[in-house]
Parts: sequence; structure tokens; C-alpha cells
Amino acid sequence: MNLRALASADPDTPERQRNCGVVPVGDRVEIRIKDGTAYYCGLETCGNVWLCPVCSAKIHHRRAAELREALDTWEAQGHSASLVTVTVPHNLADRLAKLLDAERDAWKRVTQGAAWQRLKRKVGIAGHIIALEFTWGDQNGWHPHYHVLLIHDQDLNAAAIAQLHAHVHSRLAAACRDHGLREPDQLHAVRIDPNVSATAAGAYVAKGGDWTPAEEMTRGDLKTSHTGSRTPFQILADYYQTGDTRDRDLWHQYTTGDPRLGRRAVVPRSAWADARPGSRARAQRRAAGGRGR
Repeated sequence: MNLRALASADPDTPERQRNCGVVPVGDRVEIRIKDGTAYYCGLETCGNVWLCPVCSAKIHHRRAAELREALDTWEAQGHSASLVTVTVPHNLADRLAKLLDAERDAWKRVTQGAAWQRLKRKVGIAGHIIALEFTWGDQNGWHPHYHVLLIHDQDLNAAAIAQLHAHVHSRLAAACRDHGLREPDQLHAVRIDPNVSATAAGAYVAKGGDWTPAEEMTRGDLKTSHTGSRTPFQILADYYQTGDTRDRDLWHQYTTGDPRLGRRAVVPRSAWADARPGSRARAQRRAAGGRGR
């Protein structure tokens, strides 16, 4: 199934995205072969990591490789990482934009102020990488959530994990109250998988196959959700297979509900970004194989 063509058939799809993989950028289009795979060269790419199925897969794949290399280097130097998943409470009636505002506000509160700086120094956090992911469930509606990979100097002990959980949960609870959401529970709203390995991820981050924290952070486009839940691209495919107008409305809510979906999907924060191999990250369109911005 050509999901890019399906998205382009939607009249609300922006022109730049409809041109992706179709409109030449020069006077000729070439077919090239690399590693046994043929591909077109010389066509426009939109570089939209959120809304274009093809560019999303390319960008996520490249960032996963870069992140995996960086984590391997960090681990080889004797350091550690922990995966934190942050989820706002959500119901079937909640609009995606409202949940996104609460999710972003929650993490902003987590990392603001002297309390976060003290906690970072105490447990040796050098920086973090944050990724936003979406699913939809028939029972509880939209489920936006953050995966945050904390990079720290040494393994976190039980006391450090408890302090980290308390800090994140209290800020999440405050954001939920301000945005009219119910109180987040202690068990599901903030999940911490401590001291994960970049080369041999445990079963707690695996969603099929030999996944590592790099894939957990970057390959939201590939994950198969739990029973009854779907990713936005799965919703798009279902709409064009069944013609269910509810899926059409969900896809439109996803594509038009929040203009900030044009931002990068995986963002490194703080000092650890300077230690990554390969220096600066490429622009999204270049990562997708097209012209840079």
C-alpha cells in the first residue's frame, strides 16, 4: 500500500507534501541503485516527519542509526541511560490539541527551575533526548506520550529512581490540573526503565524484534500498537481501505489539530548533544533524501 499516495489524495494535504516524490526539482530524474535497492533521485521531498509516510520512515531510520551509534559510544565509556515515558490522562472525548498542550507543558515544568538542576547534579544526568509519539485507542481516544532518554554518568539506584519519578510526576500532575485533565496515577503516567543498554535492550522496551532504546526513541512510524490502538499512519491506511468516516475525521484531527507537528520528532537536549558522533544533525529534508532547507 502506497501511504504517501493515499495522503496526497486527501484534498486537505498541503501542496508541498502532495509534490513529495512526484515533482522534479531539476531538469531530469534518475533511478539509482544502492545496496541492492533502487530509488528515484531528483524529485521533491517534503521532509515532513509527522505527516508524510515516506519521509517519516527515512528520517526516523537515519536518526535511529545516529542515536544507536551515540548510545553505543556513551555506554562504551562506562556511562548509562534510562528511558522515561510520560503520559497525560486521556479520555475518548479529549481533543488531541488539548492533550498535546498538557503534555508539552508538563515536560516544560519538569525541566524548568532549580529543582531540576539540583536533581541532574545529584544523579549525574548529562542531558536527555525527547521524542513524541501518538496512538489512538477506541476506548480512551488519543494517546500522545513522551519517550525521554536520560543520559547519566552511572547507574541509577533505587533512591535516585524514586526521586526522579516523584519530580516528574508532581510536575505532570500540576500541568494536568491546569489543563482540565484528571489526576495522573502513580503507576501508568510516569514509567521509568532504568539503566537500559544501547546494545541489548530488555523486554520492557521491545515491541517486536530486537529493538534498542534508539528504535524506541525514533521509530514511532514502525511500531505496532497494542490491540485496539493504532498509529496515525495506520488510521490513514484503514480509512482508505474501509472508507470509515470516523478514521477520516481522526486523520484530519491529527494533521490539522496542531501546527507544531512540523517540528522535529526527536530532539536532543542539554550537554550530551555535544558529545554525539557526527556533530550536527541534518535538516529533515536532507535526511529524507531531498534538498536541505
